[in-house]
Amino acid sequence: MPVAHRVFPELGLAVASYRGVVTGAEFVAAYDRLFREGLYRPGFVELCDSRQVTSFDIDVAAMMTVSAETARFHGEAGRTTRSAHLIPQQINQPMSRLYEAVALLDRVETCRLFEDVGTALRWLGLSDEASAQIIERTGLDRDPARASPAAR
Repeated sequence: MPVAHRVFPELGLAVASYRGVVTGAEFVAAYDRLFREGLYRPGFVELCDSRQVTSFDIDVAAMMTVSAETARFHGEAGRTTRSAHLIPQQINQPMSRLYEAVALLDRVETCRLFEDVGTALRWLGLSDEASAQIIERTGLDRDPARASPAAR
């Protein structure tokens, strides 16, 4: 699955993992699942790891759909949210910047781009202890560029 979420309710956090080629339909479907599954709650924050994406095939309409659904999900509860995007590859930066701009329209989600996992988690409001726990449970500290082909 090109987009998968793992929710940590005790920390108010979802971690999105993007891999390979991500299409607009997959992007929209992943967030539809996240909002319907019940573990993710308004006001939770999200870390989006796109370090293993080879291509984003997502159009502006898909971005606007996800941004609007995010705004509805959090905004109807009177909450706001933050999403930190790990984007060390140049291929991902323009797409992440575009989503950042689209999210500004709804004024519910604040996005920021990061190259470092620890800095991203701190910006999301996680304590050093919670950050260490997430890094250990998800393996986010591993450099995808150094991972063996079998691990990708």
